[in-house]
Amino acid sequence: MLKTQICVTRPQCVKDKVFSTPVPDITNLTARIKDAFATITEDMLENTWREIDYALDVQKKEHMLKYTNVS
Repeated sequence: MLKTQICVTRPQCVKDKVFSTPVPDITNLTARIKDAFATITEDMLENTWREIDYALDVQKKEHMLKYTNVS
């Protein structure tokens, strides 16, 4: 059975793919980085944008609550 890699953050996914084994030289490193970024889909980018947008909304609401409830 294959395990699907679940990453907490997108940069961690790219890092895990690039450095899964020791890098022998700069040419190999460059190829790994290009391959890792090639796996990023439009859906992944859209989901990331939604997550960032949601986090900003939460931050704004917390900020407003903090400064509107000051006695």
